[in-house]
Amino acid sequence: NAAFNLAGPALFTSSPQSFVSTATTKGRVFWSGGRDVAGKAAQEYAKAKGMTTLEMTNVGKILEKIEQVVPYKYTKPFWDLASSRFAKGATGEVPVFQNINGVSLESTWKRIEYDILKSNDVKLDYFLVKP
Repeated sequence: NAAFNLAGPALFTSSPQSFVSTATTKGRVFWSGGRDVAGKAAQEYAKAKGMTTLEMTNVGKILEKIEQVVPYKYTKPFWDLASSRFAKGATGEVPVFQNINGVSLESTWKRIEYDILKSNDVKLDYFLVKP
């Protein structure tokens, strides 16, 4: 897989920018508020609608595999960059799944994705998810 060929050297010899590509022609689905709550609902919706979440992209799959052996604090810069690029590629109307209990002010959604989507005039269609 070409993505894996890029991942190895990029992770150890380059910046996150050279590693992350979130290219997809599918509609994008965003989420915040727990991978097992909002993330699960977003992925189920994306699969049913022929869309994709960041975690469903090649780079998302790679980062999730890496997190099985490397703590999140080390993969966070890569997730942040991937989230930024994923949001920059969104157009039109995008579904956003959020935990009904709220979204952390430190979440990737709050820190990165929301402002990018709003500045690009993307219409946000919210879905609240109960834990």
